[in-house]
Amino acid sequence: MKRYPSTAAIAGGGPARGFLARVESRQIVLGLVAALAANSALALSFPTPVNVSQSPTPTEKAKDVRLAYQDGLAFKKPWVFAYGDGDGIDGRENVYVQTSFDDGATWSARILLSRDAAGNKTGGQTITTAASFTTTADNNKPNIFAPPTTNGPKVIVTWTSAYCPQDPTLPNSGPYTSGVQGQSALVSGGPVDHAYYCMWTAITTDPALATWTVTQLTNGLRDAIGDVIAGNATGTGYALAWQEDPAGLQPGEGEGPGDGGTGATVSPGTNIWYAFSATPSGTTCRTNIRQASDNNAMITGSPGASRPNLLMSGSTAALAYEETACTGGSSGKCIVYHSFPFSAPTFSVTPGAAGESGTTISNVAQNARRVRFVLQGATAAPTSSLRTLLLWRESAPSVTGGAPADVIIRRGLANASAAGSSGFTGADILIDTPRNLTNVVATGGNALAQRAFIRDGFIALAFDLTIDANGANPEVTNPPTATYDLYLTRSVDGGATWESARNLSNLTTKDLKIVVEPRIVATPGTLINPVTGVPDQGDTQNPNVFFISYATESNDLVRAAGKVYVSRTADQGATLEPFAPVSSVEAGQSEAQLRATPDGNRLGVLWMEEQAIGNDLTKDAMFVSTEAALFANGFE
Repeated sequence: MKRYPSTAAIAGGGPARGFLARVESRQIVLGLVAALAANSALALSFPTPVNVSQSPTPTEKAKDVRLAYQDGLAFKKPWVFAYGDGDGIDGRENVYVQTSFDDGATWSARILLSRDAAGNKTGGQTITTAASFTTTADNNKPNIFAPPTTNGPKVIVTWTSAYCPQDPTLPNSGPYTSGVQGQSALVSGGPVDHAYYCMWTAITTDPALATWTVTQLTNGLRDAIGDVIAGNATGTGYALAWQEDPAGLQPGEGEGPGDGGTGATVSPGTNIWYAFSATPSGTTCRTNIRQASDNNAMITGSPGASRPNLLMSGSTAALAYEETACTGGSSGKCIVYHSFPFSAPTFSVTPGAAGESGTTISNVAQNARRVRFVLQGATAAPTSSLRTLLLWRESAPSVTGGAPADVIIRRGLANASAAGSSGFTGADILIDTPRNLTNVVATGGNALAQRAFIRDGFIALAFDLTIDANGANPEVTNPPTATYDLYLTRSVDGGATWESARNLSNLTTKDLKIVVEPRIVATPGTLINPVTGVPDQGDTQNPNVFFISYATESNDLVRAAGKVYVSRTADQGATLEPFAPVSSVEAGQSEAQLRATPDGNRLGVLWMEEQAIGNDLTKDAMFVSTEAALFANGFE
């Protein structure tokens, strides 16, 4: 279900009128520069895309990784796609992967991951829950992680599924009746229509990427959603987190299931769970499941946690999520943060323990949600004490759901003179004062979809913004008189100061389009070819390059998918090449994923595309590998 989008914001923290003045003056300068270089600038040049999934049934939510590993005397750099496809009985989804060893020119046959012990698709199998609710099982979208290791592939895919045999340790297959799996109604007051979901993993260490080990982690006693997977750069630590609702996925505030479909609305007693392993092993993860949060009461008014994010730096794991009923707070949500050794979490030292409260890092008098963060270790930051950057959306406590919000940041700085300081701890986070980077809600605006990366003391932060939330909402103003645009702001001193945000998309209201799904991706680190001992061509990192993209949607009640556009910068965002569309198709594109080579001269782009434009049941996963090239005529 498409939710109504929030708007994008401004950095610098001034009022909206002052912000616009700064943006307009900067755009005039950039426009003159662009005009002078109109016929000699670089831009991304996209060849004909490849349809990877080529499925007659709906493909959803593809994710990708690019690997680099030694296999005998060869140094391989394949791509792996993971996605859901509605090819099960009743249109139920299954999870697949496909691989490419020639930079996306050709792809393997798809490999089924959502399978039982007999190799059958779990999506579409008949299941019966503990209260005798019989349905066909479905699978949710997958997530994927692989470290940039060169001693062999280590890929982990996670997803949640309604196929939850009671004892995950057994070789279960076929239809089943569970004595523990729960059920609920996705529409408030409606009939039971939803079986609780459980966690699954699929893992490969096969150099051919053909053999995958599939493991069920949990049994559906509580309803799992929102899985995230993380690991460190050396492939010596893996972790995943998810939320489990004891009363089942809750209906939201929008049409139909609404926000409940994302897990944003929770029952009291909803907790965040965590699992870890020093190797890519689903069985070990199942043994090492811990309850992270401490929401153990299910009575009305008790806290519930949702939408976790998880990252690792070396042996340190950091976990953040949003929580209701915050101590000392209002009716809104707050952001809770944990930091701990990934294989020795401070919460739930033994399986079955009750978790811990963590560190509340947002203003409990406000409504905070949608937390994201980025980490960097000391090796990646030789001149900066910045280790953690947290970003979330925040609004007044009197409004909830998809209400307009500003983008707030808070940092973790390593302090060599403070005992125990690493820049990752909750205490390190609390020392820093939260900062409103957009400050547009007070004047009727809205900011959302914040994305960032950090490199030493440099930060690039992108977000969507409107200065007029009502004017950009076709349910309030029809036709809309405002829109959402993509903005970029940067800091060169670890987030102490920020430049004025720039409007990169510059949509016009008369086009009745809005910007959605911003992406910002830095170049990965240098890859040493273990066979030769030196980097291959293109594998030496250029830290000045990053890529940024956005998609468009029609600004009406239909929210029809538009096009995906990508740009590159070679000077840390001081200037950007023109945004180029990923293909010549005129509409139906969404959900881009970007993966760059270390030198920043090549980029792999994955996106979802409607094969019959306007029909989102005809999506396929598309891919193109591109490089910078001279342009002459510009792009539309």
